[in-house]
Order: sequence, then C-alpha cells, then structure tokens
Amino acid sequence: MRATLKALLAVVPAALLLAAAAPASAEAALCRGELVDAIIDGSLIVPAGAACTLRHVTVRRDLFAGRGSILRIADDVLVVGNLAGDRCAYLSFEPASAVTSVAIGGNVEIERCREASGKLFAAGEVEVAGNFLCHDNFAPCFAVNLSIRGNVLILSNSGGMSYIEGNTIGGDLDCRGNGGVSDYGQPNAVGGKKLGECARLSNRRPVD
Repeated sequence: MRATLKALLAVVPAALLLAAAAPASAEAALCRGELVDAIIDGSLIVPAGAACTLRHVTVRRDLFAGRGSILRIADDVLVVGNLAGDRCAYLSFEPASAVTSVAIGGNVEIERCREASGKLFAAGEVEVAGNFLCHDNFAPCFAVNLSIRGNVLILSNSGGMSYIEGNTIGGDLDCRGNGGVSDYGQPNAVGGKKLGECARLSNRRPVD
C-alpha cells in the first residue's frame, strides 16, 4: 500500500498544507476500539476518554484525538487533512513493519497530552506533508525517522528527554523550553535552520 499512500499524498491540495490542525466538525465519525479496512468520507474523532487503533484506514478530511483519549495510528493509514491531539492521553504512530506506512496530508499538532507521544521506534515509514508541532505536553515528544516537508516545532514539553532523530525535514527544526532534546547519535537532515535547543544537533545531508 505504500506506493498508493505516496501517490495520494502527492496530490493533496496545497491549501491543506497551510491549514492549522483543528477539531473536526460535529458531523464527523467516531472511533472507539479498533477500526480496520475503512474509508471515512469526512473527519474522524476519537471521543474524550476513548481508545482508538487505526489499521488500513483512509480519512478524507481531519483526524482528531480528544481529551484523555488514546490514538494509535498503525499500518497503512492515510489522513488527507490534518491530525491533531489536544489534552489526549497519548497519540502515537505505530506502522509495524518496513512495508507499511502512514501519510498525513496536512499538519500534525500534538498539545497538552499526558504521556509520551509521536513516533519512537516503529519500523514503518511516516510522511507528513505539512508541519509537525509537538508542544506544551506533560511528557516527552518523540520524532524518530519521520519525513516532514514543512517545519518541526518541539516546544515546552516536560517530563524528560524528547528524542528528535533520523528525520528528513524540509523546513526548520525549532526546539525550545523542553526537558532536554537529543538525536541519540542519529542526525537529522534539515533543509532549513536548526534553532533553539536543536541548534547544537548534528545534521546529515538529505538523500536525493
């Protein structure tokens, strides 16, 4: 499915790349439990306190994780719009193998969540066509082996070290006010500037 995800991501309208992540409308579908082999024509919400796992799912608008919720984005998931988690328990990218992937056509924003969120060591590929923002969380933010066309902002995350490693970033990498940041010896390829706490991290050349 990876080739399909990349093809769909390539044709996402440019306007979506500039939109801010925001809660979906009241008419959105809800996810509780595991959602597998589905196409959601509109937006998808994980309600407050619920847990949702996505596998082989396409969301044609936005995906939003509500207060106290858990959102696990696993194998072969496409979100055409934005992905946002606000006051969630945690939000994680978990494509399990090198032949599975996740694609987000807009921005990713994770804020004020309780537990460590983002992508740690899952094997599959995660592509973000917009910006990646992880800020004001009560636990570290993980961005490991992501492909992000826009900017990455890691801001004011507490509770321990945030790991920003092995990413390919088209724009700037800006880290400020965190409980520490590290690339764990796996440099990022940053097309723009490295700023704040991430200015000291090493850089690698992007792969053509």
